[in-house]
Amino acid sequence: MDNSLELVLIDQQAKRAVGKLSGFSAHGQWHEHNIALNTLKAEAGFDFSAVRAVQFEQNWAKTARLSIDGVRFFKGDMEIGISDKNLDQRMYEASSTRLLRMHESITNSTTLLGEGPHRKNYYS
Repeated sequence: MDNSLELVLIDQQAKRAVGKLSGFSAHGQWHEHNIALNTLKAEAGFDFSAVRAVQFEQNWAKTARLSIDGVRFFKGDMEIGISDKNLDQRMYEASSTRLLRMHESITNSTTLLGEGPHRKNYYS
């Protein structure tokens, strides 16, 4: 079975840049992979500074599983993180801070709008 993966970048004009990523026999272990953008085959006029989507394509078995933990672009010292946190971490943070965020939202809305006979802050 082919262990390569097709990486597709799509810019704001729907133009594509495509490349092959290989060496994905990670056997259930986390695996870091880097690719230079200049190795991708880009359509004429593709704008690497206007990427709006990153796709990974492969015709694997239905039981295959690929987890993407982070996608980042580097240029010299500059880094753009597209997915700096994995989904599990985002869900945990959202769940554990939900009550505090609700309280702050209610408190801030009554502070900004002012309290009156029709608007009372019962949370402070």
